[in-house]
Amino acid sequence: MFGPNGNACFGYTIFSSKTFEGFTLFEIATLLIAATAITSNSAALANDLTDNIINDLYNFKIIADKSDIRPNNNITRAEAVKMICIAEGNDVFDNDTTDTQIFYDVPTSHWAAKYIEIAVDDSIISGYEDNTFKPEQYVTYQELHRMIVSSLGYNLYAEQAGGYPKGYITYSNALEISKNMSLDNSAFATRGDAMQMIYNSLDAPIMEVRENVEIDGTVETVVMIYDGKSNPFISFRKILSGEVEY
Repeated sequence: MFGPNGNACFGYTIFSSKTFEGFTLFEIATLLIAATAITSNSAALANDLTDNIINDLYNFKIIADKSDIRPNNNITRAEAVKMICIAEGNDVFDNDTTDTQIFYDVPTSHWAAKYIEIAVDDSIISGYEDNTFKPEQYVTYQELHRMIVSSLGYNLYAEQAGGYPKGYITYSNALEISKNMSLDNSAFATRGDAMQMIYNSLDAPIMEVRENVEIDGTVETVVMIYDGKSNPFISFRKILSGEVEY
């Protein structure tokens, strides 16, 4: 289904630049999203914050307390970063702290300092020009689109598709992150909607671009979709459930 130049290797599917010669990054990503969507057997996406969704988020440690959802409250940058990092599989233990203060307003003792460090390193989010992070500032829906799309590895494609916010919203829609949700993308996101979007992202295919990979004696820039045991892509759900390693 992946075309003549797609090769399965080391647990993921590789598509060399030759496979998609003449295509833009946006077109490549669109084709691959469509291909993985055809074979996905993931749970149906929901448009309400149901008990099943809350239980899944709790079991994956994305939320810590099922009795403290506060779905109508706005979500802060620090709260969003923590949830998205854990959804990626980057849980932080109580003794797993950071020794480096990278923002003036995020001391190493801040409860989200390690998550913020991880998210910045993974290009999920960045700080401001004055070297602040503003951890308690509310997140808009379009910022949340960018964070989630970037966590899934589609930031390069989103940039080519129009950048922030248009390109990220385009990919968020393509990946069904906000499926059946009516959002004012410039408004502040609620915790309930953020949880719904993060839950939806658990079943989206993870993608990665790597440069200077040798294939058949030729150095290529390749696009990779990670393979599961019986499905052609890896999702955060499969990682968090222990079904596959990433």
